[in-house]
Amino acid sequence: MNSLQNLARLQADAPLKETLHWVARGAINIMDQNRDFLRLIIMEGLGGDEAALEQYNRLVGLWEDALTSVLRRYQDKGELPSNSYGTVARHIIYTILMTFQESLLGRHVPPSAPAEDRRAALAEFVAPALDHILEGLPQKS
Repeated sequence: MNSLQNLARLQADAPLKETLHWVARGAINIMDQNRDFLRLIIMEGLGGDEAALEQYNRLVGLWEDALTSVLRRYQDKGELPSNSYGTVARHIIYTILMTFQESLLGRHVPPSAPAEDRRAALAEFVAPALDHILEGLPQKS
């Protein structure tokens, strides 16, 4: 929770791309540190467990709110197109979250790999994916 609160307070001082890469690395590290818990709420949530669904929705909702706050600051600076911050936040979260879920299932990185290797492999994929999200945005107005 502290990490999400810290994310929400993040200022738009660094270039947007640099900030997003930093945020992604942080998210990957936090998710990997909590991989057993996240695996549990994802699996139980998919099975229809109400408590797991509530926990998942709460965590992703907090993440989305925090990231949206940061992206809104970039929009206010003119570095994001008008009214794009909510959609961009969801695209970023979906990209990071699905990449993490694939790692839980052993795709591209064995689950038994050392944490440092898993995190590096995830960050290596996510960074250019986030760049593509930014490149696909309409020109700022």
